[in-house]
Amino acid sequence: MAQKKNNDSPKVDYKEFMTDKDPKKDILDCWKYYLIGSNKQIDVTEILEERISEFTKREDSEKRNELLDIINQIVLWKVHRAVSINDSVLSKLMDPIFDEGISPDNSGAASIEEIDAWWKKKENKLFAESVLKEMLNPPGNGIRLPMASTILHFLHPNTFLIIDQRSYRVATSSCNPNKEPSHYELTYTNDNAWDIYLEYMNNCIKYYRENNLKEAKIPFRELDRYTYQLDKEIGNKVSY
Repeated sequence: MAQKKNNDSPKVDYKEFMTDKDPKKDILDCWKYYLIGSNKQIDVTEILEERISEFTKREDSEKRNELLDIINQIVLWKVHRAVSINDSVLSKLMDPIFDEGISPDNSGAASIEEIDAWWKKKENKLFAESVLKEMLNPPGNGIRLPMASTILHFLHPNTFLIIDQRSYRVATSSCNPNKEPSHYELTYTNDNAWDIYLEYMNNCIKYYRENNLKEAKIPFRELDRYTYQLDKEIGNKVSY
C-alpha cells in the first residue's frame, strides 16, 4: 500500500546547514535532514531490519532458503535486482565471528570502542576478507563492492558500513585533507576491493571519533547514511 504523505513534516532550508563553520552543527543538521527527508527509505529499512532480527532467532532447516530471500530483498532495496550467491558464502554470512564482542544497546547500536576493537583483530579481518572475496566472485554474479557491503551491513549492521561513492569520498577526504573531497572517487577491482573497504572502515572509525559523533548521538552503524547525505549537501557529483 502506498504510504500517505505527511504534510506536517518540518520545512527546512537545508542549504543553510552548510554555511555554518561549526562541524558539529553540520553533523547534527545533516542527520536531521536524513531523518526528515528520507522517511520512506527509513520505513523500508526498519521493516528489513526487523525481518533479519526475527530470522536470527530461528534454528530450523529452512534458514538457508530464507537467508537467500533476505539477501535478494536487500539487493532490491539497493538497486532493484537479484543476485547469485553460492552455498559456501551463505553459510559464512551468518558466522558468529561477525558479531563477536559486539553488544548492541536497546536501540540496536554498539559502541565505537567495541567496533574499533573488532576491526583491530587479525582473525576477524582475515575471515571478513575471505567472505568478501567469495561474494565478489565469479565476476558477473551481480555483486560488486557496494552491494557486498550492503548485504554485510544489513546482516551485521554494527560491524560493517555500506560503501558507495559519496560515503567513501567524505570518509577518505576527511582523513586525507590534501585534496578537495571531489577528487576522491571510489575505484577498485575485485583484486583490491578488500583493501579499499578496509581502508574505508578505518577512515570511518577515525572520522567518527574525530568529529565526536558519539556525543552527537549519531550511532556508528548509521554513519554511512550521514556521510552520504553530507556529500550531497556539499554539492559533490557522482559519476557512474
